[in-house]
Amino acid sequence: MSADRVVMVLVYAAAYAVAVFCGAQAVDAGQHLSAAGLFVTSTGLLAGIHREFRGAARQAVAAGRQGARPPARADKTVRRTCAVPAGCSCETWWTTLGCQHDQHCPALTRKDPR
Repeated sequence: MSADRVVMVLVYAAAYAVAVFCGAQAVDAGQHLSAAGLFVTSTGLLAGIHREFRGAARQAVAAGRQGARPPARADKTVRRTCAVPAGCSCETWWTTLGCQHDQHCPALTRKDPR
């Protein structure tokens, strides 16, 4: 895992810990709406941590093969392992917990032609 990814995981983890702690304090103080917002925020931070580890896994698979497989095939292996929709390369999918895609994402299927 690269140093940049480690730093991002540490930032996400610290923010996650703060959000969970503040959420627990809000529940204790009786501010349930604030607590719900903080716990939802902490879930988004967990998605960010997962995204960083997934990116590191993609790099490790590509580097481990060193020419035996092209990077696109290594990317498919990581995607199958992480249960990401085929062709998805957008950040919105991660931050919405798999509910939405970016407009430019190839995994986006439209039912209404625009």
